[in-house]
Amino acid sequence: MHNFLRIESGILKQCWMPKVLVLPPVITTIGENAFLASDGLENVIIPETVTSINAEAFWGCTSLTTVNIPDSITSIGYRAFADCMSLTSITIPDSVRSIGDAAFYGCDSLTSVRLPEQFRSESERARLGLPDGFKD
Repeated sequence: MHNFLRIESGILKQCWMPKVLVLPPVITTIGENAFLASDGLENVIIPETVTSINAEAFWGCTSLTTVNIPDSITSIGYRAFADCMSLTSITIPDSVRSIGDAAFYGCDSLTSVRLPEQFRSESERARLGLPDGFKD
């Protein structure tokens, strides 16, 4: 049996993915570019064991509509969800202490975003690349 701790950088980039991906509860880190531009992926369920989503982890997953971000997450990297054009809502738990620039750039379908208090200012929302007109 393997003792996975992280999904390595780029390991599944540009792969055809199932509609729903349930990550196993042995993963602690989602590496850079892990799912970059993976086609078909609509829903990701991240276990409570994961503490970080690294840079560009889901960048360009254009079919992605739903992501479950658990309370265990403390950091979300640069452009982690950029250009996820089908993403409509996301809840970032209060456990998240850092979010990289442009994390949600190009997520033009986002209409509902729940952010921890420190990321709610207009300048922070702009830094994160959030589109105008969403609810938080």
